[in-house]
Amino acid sequence: MEFKVTARYLKHTPDKIRPIIRLFVGKKLNFALKNVRFIEKEASIDIYKLMKSAQATAGEKEMNADLVTIKHFYCNEGPKLKRRIPRSRGRVSPFAKRLSHLSMVLTEIDATPIKDEKKEINNEKKESNGTES
Repeated sequence: MEFKVTARYLKHTPDKIRPIIRLFVGKKLNFALKNVRFIEKEASIDIYKLMKSAQATAGEKEMNADLVTIKHFYCNEGPKLKRRIPRSRGRVSPFAKRLSHLSMVLTEIDATPIKDEKKEINNEKKESNGTES
């Protein structure tokens, strides 16, 4: 089962958030929650809040929190707040404050062990070879 959580209009640029979220794609949610706190970037606070929200959503959907994995983690650009700053001789220079939208897709992995098909095929060949002679 998959579900999606989002955080919108974060006051950090996507360029500053993307290196942080790349660390956690494909990892378990509990692992990511424990390790995001040690990243010394201001954006990690908002990422931590999003992960806590995802953990609460997983509990609400009656999913095992230990088996929830981050499948996709996106940081898209939000709207730009256009501002101006005064310069010398009465001029102004425009600049933009960039905002971000975060979205995370999570999935629950199965706890059942996966059988190795190659081993099963080799065992069947050995058994068939033993019965023929």
